[in-house]
Amino acid sequence: MKWTLGNEPGCRKFDVVSDAKDRNKFHLYELYEDEMPS
Repeated sequence: MKWTLGNEPGCRKFDVVSDAKDRNKFHLYELYEDEMPS
């Protein structure tokens, strides 16, 4: 299944960034329109 922003309600931005010092490490950044649910 291809992942898109439409698969995650409220998600406005999703980025995957590789670590400059360790090519086996990645950072995921997600921006939501609301705070995380409690």
